[in-house]
Amino acid sequence: AVLSKGPLGLVLPALVILPFLVLTRRLGLIREMQLGWGALIFLVLVAPWYILMSVRNEGYLTYFLIEKTFGSFASEESSHPAPWHFYIPVFLGALLPWTGYLPAALYRAWKRLAGEKREPILFLLLWLGTMFLFFSAATSKLVTYLLPAMPAVALLIGLLWAEALSSPRPGRQRVLLWSHIPAVVVVIVGCIYVWMNPPGKLEIKYGITQPQVAALLAVIAAGAGSAFEFLVRGRNRAAFGSIVVGVMGGLALFATWIGPTMDPYRSTREMSIAFDQVLPPGQPMVFHWREKDSGLFYTDRDGVVLPTSDVGDYLDTEGEVFFVSDIRHLHRLEEHRERFAFISKIGDKVMISNRPETEEPSAVPEGWER
Repeated sequence: AVLSKGPLGLVLPALVILPFLVLTRRLGLIREMQLGWGALIFLVLVAPWYILMSVRNEGYLTYFLIEKTFGSFASEESSHPAPWHFYIPVFLGALLPWTGYLPAALYRAWKRLAGEKREPILFLLLWLGTMFLFFSAATSKLVTYLLPAMPAVALLIGLLWAEALSSPRPGRQRVLLWSHIPAVVVVIVGCIYVWMNPPGKLEIKYGITQPQVAALLAVIAAGAGSAFEFLVRGRNRAAFGSIVVGVMGGLALFATWIGPTMDPYRSTREMSIAFDQVLPPGQPMVFHWREKDSGLFYTDRDGVVLPTSDVGDYLDTEGEVFFVSDIRHLHRLEEHRERFAFISKIGDKVMISNRPETEEPSAVPEGWER
């Protein structure tokens, strides 16, 4: 964790474990741990990387440990700013189709804090609450940052289901039924919305086609609908199995069909490799409008951003030059259309040359024919 995320790899677990030990009056557990050997093993694993990076890159420790880590948390100039409530809809959406079970799971967990086996529940609640509040307080926010909270909430919802399955009662049956209704509503609303507003923009932005959306909705709807029917009939185990099968079916569909078509849109790998093959050694990759920095990772080249205001001068370069642009930013190049050629198109990115006669017809985006 520290190798990939710096000090947060220590801070996040500590924010959960230390309050737990204080509240359960078990601080003595720290003395039982072999912290000396643990610290030594930790340093042997972590220190070489930071030492070598600091030797090769002056100021690396300051940049990574202070600017990137703590700057992302407290700086007003963070790279991904978002309001404090950013993670509320993200969290609820990420939990689907289990979102409706969250209120009942939290209520049951709160009630079980008064019982004898309260410590595991307390740990899960601290885990979930700490992660959610910590990342909500940070100025820089991304959807994936909330992943550390998901195992805790999954276990809490799992406890609710385990209790209902091991000891079914009418009250618990009603809780499961009512908790599942939001998932059914979301599926119905989603189907109606897609039917009335075909998701054409998804194909432009992510490469997702309408048949793919329809197939994914059909799998999810089948899982949610059959689970609802089973819950109405009091068959809780079958309902749970239907939800699981629906989720697994949706994930399988995404992994084998939808995801691969999205790869060229979400990654610059293919475009970067193609770009690298036409550029002379040592020449930087030129990006129109904004830099696709992941492309530098795949090619080990430097990157240069070409502002729209400089495109004309760049196209007038004596030798052949190339640059990459995002299809969504092509409208900024309309006045230069007769002076450049589309060489290749991968996903939502196109490679452009200043030699119009070299244009590849298959690379021309829709609506950009001469």
